[in-house]
Amino acid sequence: MSIKVPPDKAKQLVEELQEITKETELGALALVSEAGERVAFFAKDKAIDPVELSAVAAALVSTSKLAVSRLSFEPLQDIILRGTNGFMVLKDLG
Repeated sequence: MSIKVPPDKAKQLVEELQEITKETELGALALVSEAGERVAFFAKDKAIDPVELSAVAAALVSTSKLAVSRLSFEPLQDIILRGTNGFMVLKDLG
């Protein structure tokens, strides 16, 4: 599934993501299609590759949906990845 967002809407989404990260301790926020296409992305650390992170997020959601389905745990709610320096939460919105 591909999501096409007009450039003005994409800019607005990025600005809203920036505002959210200003008010929290989040390092990054992204809206990504199921195919891994970046809709909107903002990261405080400019070294984070938005294309790579979008692709990884899509792969994790896809794989997790399959696992949840096979285990009869549907619907998928959250995917939480924890490391020693932080964590990442993924949500399937559709």
